Amino acid sequence: MNMNIAAPLHTTAPASGLVARIGSFFALLGAVHRIKVSLESRREPAASDLRLLGINPAQMPKMHNARA
Repeated sequence: MNMNIAAPLHTTAPASGLVARIGSFFALLGAVHRIKVSLESRREPAASDLRLLGINPAQMPKMHNARA
């Protein structure tokens, strides 16, 4: 009697990694868009969006001091 258990034909690990990367990409695009809209309307962008893009919110100049 052969008791060898066959490996599954496919796994979901690579697909879930891909889905996570695609989700991260859209999160980045959303942050970029929200920052762009904030700056165009002369409001300060959300600190969480700035951090997502690797920008230190403390280094962002205050919008009321900026001249366009």
